[in-house]
Amino acid sequence: MLANYRATTDRMLPQQALAGSAGSFTVQVTDLPQYSGQTTGFTGRVIGCDLPQAPDEFLIYFTVLGSADVQQGQYIAVSTQLQRADEDQIFDSFLGRGIFLRAFVPSADQLVYPPVPDSDSGMATFWADARRQLADGVYRQLPAQAGGAVCAMSLGDKRYLSADTKEAYAAAGISHLLALSGLHVAVVAGLLTALLQLLGLGYRVNTLLCAAVCLAYGALVGFSPSVVRALCMFFYARSALLFYKSVDPYTLLGVAALVLTAGDPLAVADVRLLLSLGATAGLVLLLPRLQRRRSRGPVAASLCQTLAATLCTLPVAAVSVGKVSLLGLLSNLVCIPLCGIVVSLGLIGALLTALPGVGSVGFLPLVISGLAARGIELVAGQMYRFVQRFPWLLVDAGTPTALTVIGVALILLALMLWLPRRHRFDSDRGTGVK
Repeated sequence: MLANYRATTDRMLPQQALAGSAGSFTVQVTDLPQYSGQTTGFTGRVIGCDLPQAPDEFLIYFTVLGSADVQQGQYIAVSTQLQRADEDQIFDSFLGRGIFLRAFVPSADQLVYPPVPDSDSGMATFWADARRQLADGVYRQLPAQAGGAVCAMSLGDKRYLSADTKEAYAAAGISHLLALSGLHVAVVAGLLTALLQLLGLGYRVNTLLCAAVCLAYGALVGFSPSVVRALCMFFYARSALLFYKSVDPYTLLGVAALVLTAGDPLAVADVRLLLSLGATAGLVLLLPRLQRRRSRGPVAASLCQTLAATLCTLPVAAVSVGKVSLLGLLSNLVCIPLCGIVVSLGLIGALLTALPGVGSVGFLPLVISGLAARGIELVAGQMYRFVQRFPWLLVDAGTPTALTVIGVALILLALMLWLPRRHRFDSDRGTGVK
């Protein structure tokens, strides 16, 4: 925390000195875009600019006039003039996230979408090309929206998703399913672990193979903060159990957060990391207090998990998206199990389709994955129609101030401490016991 505070304060004054300067910037979008009226807002991490006095990396909040097709993790090039973020009260909440500059873009046509920057390594380009080829193979087998959803959930490729689909997912409160996160890594790790256990392989071999495959999957979909968080927790937990050591979930979460922020303090402003850590904190801190011995059925367990993750990510979702869906709990309860089918079978089908001579074998898992994706789309569409009919189901959070977000977080913390803890975590079994 002290290192992050020092790095943030050291960068604040040099960044604010750039206010009033005009230049060309290449940025990577770090959060979900906010659509408000006739404008689109998003945070960009500057990875290149033509201002000689600029720091190596810093964050800018962009306000674009019009509806811009912006995706999280996307690279954007734009020429604009910088302003201090604290000149307007509406941007006060950004200062606590390390965002000290903002910029206004008068037209969405001024945004240029370049390919992966040349500064990226050759391996990054290799994995990006592999992801693109696998997604193209999936879409040839499953055209239309089902194929686009399978590509997004299993491979992180959103080129085939329509704007209407994204809007329907956001209204239903399940837009996080389209962003690769710890949920997707957990599905891959769980599926591979089950397959290796069926083959009778020992725990050590199972662990090493799972680690290698999960690392390759992270490289394939891109090492986003949420994916790196899941990989860190997986490697730490498996390594501890490999040497017959117990695993404390609180330490596990803290180590993952430290690894992600120690070398990159600006990662704390990435909404993907905040959502991922928030959901995991909910499962670690709040879930044991929601569960009861008499409510261990699959539906009740899924409901408790969804409620714990939703409550703990609510402040971050309100700040990053600006809207909170009251249907999110019900939508996630239905769609998260379907997402597991989409990710596992979609990835298997994509890999089989890419193999020469046996590509047709991958058609069956892709069809099943597409049917599951179609089910998610039907749920999202139905929830979207509910929101259109009852607009109060989608609460406009506006732009909460930092004090508001901190207050909600403190209320959640007090709730966790007040509720009795029904179970303790048994690291050797990975289950809650009385």
